[in-house]
Amino acid sequence: MNKMPKYDIVWGLEVPYSGNLFSSGTLILDGVLFALKDNKGKVLDLGCGGGQFIRALKKQRPDLKFTGVDIGKEAIKYAKNLDKNSKYLVGDAEKIPFGKDWFEGVICIEVLEHAVKYSRVIAEIRRVLKPHGVL
Repeated sequence: MNKMPKYDIVWGLEVPYSGNLFSSGTLILDGVLFALKDNKGKVLDLGCGGGQFIRALKKQRPDLKFTGVDIGKEAIKYAKNLDKNSKYLVGDAEKIPFGKDWFEGVICIEVLEHAVKYSRVIAEIRRVLKPHGVL
């Protein structure tokens, strides 16, 4: 029987910003901004950690409605304390707590390599992502 590790570490406390050539977070942020350039509406950050990408994205795209989901209770608590205007939930990527076709965009950064059943995570992303949505 596999025992799930305790998720009490808050990952990703450094908030990336656009234009920093020496930060991998900046490269990811710029890529996500490009991918979401035509998106409107709701975007899920699956495995949001402490909400660093949501906070960075909101600076560039305040028109989007962000929701963060992470398995770590401490990470969600941290994100909620820093960002009162986005929704943050404790949840498992293998069973995303939203209905079918809920989001116009899904961000999933550095998550799949931690999943026990990554194919289940991908199936869940497909389920909550609207047709023609952006992953």
